[in-house]
Amino acid sequence: MSEQLSLLEPPARVPATISSFHPNEGQPLAEALAGEERARSQEVCILEWMRRQPVGARLAPSDVHEAFDWWPITSIRRALSNLTKKGHLVHFPKERVDGPLGSKESTWGLSE
Repeated sequence: MSEQLSLLEPPARVPATISSFHPNEGQPLAEALAGEERARSQEVCILEWMRRQPVGARLAPSDVHEAFDWWPITSIRRALSNLTKKGHLVHFPKERVDGPLGSKESTWGLSE
């Protein structure tokens, strides 16, 4: 009977330490934690790369993607958004540039 009751327990919640990765509903905790580690690593790499750019540089997601083309562009955009929320970057939504496929992209720069 106790085995059956365990089926009714709510699934484990994602810990508050997950702030960079956006897990899917019902995603196993181990996968979410692995995703968090990857996402944070991407953010560290992107922030360090941004710091090496000329002072005052404002870059579009496709510019960042050129430097890190092994990551999906969606991961680049997620990292830029997370770094902005954390106060490391500033988003310039009105400063838009042509992206590689002809659509406009907004830009980001260092907040420091």
